[in-house]
Amino acid sequence: MRKRGSHGWREISAEDKRAVIDAVAFGRAPKGPLHLELDISDRCNVDCYFCNAMDVRTKENVPFERVTQILDEAVGNGLRSVRFAGGGDPLFHRNIEQVIECVHSKGLVVDNITSNALGMTAGVAEKLVSGKTREIVVSLNAADANDYARMMQVKPAIFDKVVANVEHLVALRGDSEHPCIVVQFLLDRHNYTRMAEMYALGRRIGADVIAINLVLEIPRNRIDRSMLLTADEAELLRPHLREVIEADRDASLLELCFELPSYNRVIEEVQRELGVTVRTGFTTAPSFAEKNGGCFFGYYTAVVRGNGDMHPCCMLINPDYKPIGNAMHGKFSDQWNGEGFTQLRHEMREVLLAGGAAFYEPGKFKTLAPQCVDAHSCGLKNMYFRGDDEFYRDLGVALDAARAREIRFIGNRTQIARALQQVKHKHPKLRGAYEKLAKASPRLRRAIKTLFGVRYA
Repeated sequence: MRKRGSHGWREISAEDKRAVIDAVAFGRAPKGPLHLELDISDRCNVDCYFCNAMDVRTKENVPFERVTQILDEAVGNGLRSVRFAGGGDPLFHRNIEQVIECVHSKGLVVDNITSNALGMTAGVAEKLVSGKTREIVVSLNAADANDYARMMQVKPAIFDKVVANVEHLVALRGDSEHPCIVVQFLLDRHNYTRMAEMYALGRRIGADVIAINLVLEIPRNRIDRSMLLTADEAELLRPHLREVIEADRDASLLELCFELPSYNRVIEEVQRELGVTVRTGFTTAPSFAEKNGGCFFGYYTAVVRGNGDMHPCCMLINPDYKPIGNAMHGKFSDQWNGEGFTQLRHEMREVLLAGGAAFYEPGKFKTLAPQCVDAHSCGLKNMYFRGDDEFYRDLGVALDAARAREIRFIGNRTQIARALQQVKHKHPKLRGAYEKLAKASPRLRRAIKTLFGVRYA
C-alpha cells in the first residue's frame, strides 16, 4: 500500500520533533513553520452546496511572486513540506504549474493536494507525479454525472472530464510509489443508497484509497437540513455498508471513518459480521494518552489563504473566526512570531498543560474554538501524529515535568489558577457549584479572575 500524506510529519526529523516538544514544554517561540498549508486560490471552478468555505470565499489569489517570497523565507526557518487545498481549488490558481515547480526547486515536498481535479491538466499531473507528491485527494463525491451536477452545481458533462483526468493521473503514475491517489465520496439523503456504485467507480478508475464519508453541517446553517443524514439514521446505511465492505474484501481500498459515532458503531458491527477490517486511515501509538492529545498546530504549521489571511488550520477557516495574521505583505516570520500566533501558542500550551481539565466557554479563549479545546471534537488536531510512539512518549514526559513545575497551590497566581482548574476537573460537583455561583454573580467571577490573573481557571 502506498504511503499517504502525513500533514508533513514524515518529512521532519527527530530533532525537529524534539524542538516542537521543547517549545511546548518551556513556552518557547518555535522555529518554523515546519509545514505550511497554502490555500493560494480563493477562487473555485465548481460550487459545491456543502462547501464549508462558501462564506469566506473571495476572488483573490496569492500572486506567484508572493508565494515565492513566502517559501524563500520559510525554507530558511525550517519548512519541510506544503499542502495545497483551500476555500477555492488550488488548481484554479493561474500559475499553479509554476508554483509546483517553485516548491520542488526549493527541495520541499508536496505532502498533499486536495482538489476537484477539474484543473488536473496533463502538465499539472506530470509535475505532481515527477515531483513525488505524497498524496492527491480528489473530491469526486458522486457516482454519476447527474448526481455530480446536483452536488457540485455544475453542468453534468464536467463529471466525465474529471473522471478522465483522474484516469490519466493514475496511468501516468503507473507503478511508482508516489503519489497515493485518494478518491473521496460524500453521502447525503439523496445518494446514500448508491454507495456501492461509488465504490465501483473508485475501483474502476484505479484509486489507491476509496474514502466514503457524510456531508456535514457547515457554518451558519447554509445547508437544507432535510438533505443531511442525522445521527439517529445510521441504520439506513447498514445494507449499503455491508455491500461495499464485502466488495472490498479482496482489495482493501475502502476507508470509512465517519464523524458521527452512531455510524461508526454500525461499521464495527458489519465488520464483525463479515469478518473484515476496513481501514480508518490512522493508527494510535501505545504511548498516546488523551491528556496529551491537545492541539500543537501553532508550534508546527499554519494556513495561508488566497487573500493572505492566516489561520491555525483548515478547520478554523470559517466566517466566525478572526484570522490571526496576514501573509500578503512584509516578512512572513513577522506573522509567525506575531501577536496572533503567539497568543495561539499560549492558549494551546495552557490546554496541553491542563491535561484534559480544560473546557471551552465563550470569552475564555481569543484564538481557540470549542473543537480545539474540548476532547473528541476535532480529529485533525492529532490524527496525523497519534501513531508516532516516540513523539508521544517524549511529549508525555516533557508535559508531566512542565505540569510539576507550573501547576501548584504554592506559587504565583497563574500556577494557583491551574491547580484550581485541576480540582474542578476532578470534582465535577465543585465545578458545578463554582459555575452556578459565578454565573449568579458576575462581579464575583470578575474578582476571581482578577485575583488569579488568568483567563483559564
